[in-house]
Amino acid sequence: MSKHIQQHSVAICPTPTKIRHATQRDAEMALLEFWQTASLGKKELRRAYKCQCGKWHTTSQPDL
Repeated sequence: MSKHIQQHSVAICPTPTKIRHATQRDAEMALLEFWQTASLGKKELRRAYKCQCGKWHTTSQPDL
């Protein structure tokens, strides 16, 4: 009996050093926590975006 193996394509993240959030809500909660606890001198996070790897990141870049 042969087994059928399904291959899943896994996208490589172009920004692997960024934190990967599973959902948009998770990323937006991370933004909220940052805004509530941020200290001066940190790069300000502005928004969440879906990466080509399928996960969500936060960025300091404005909307395009």
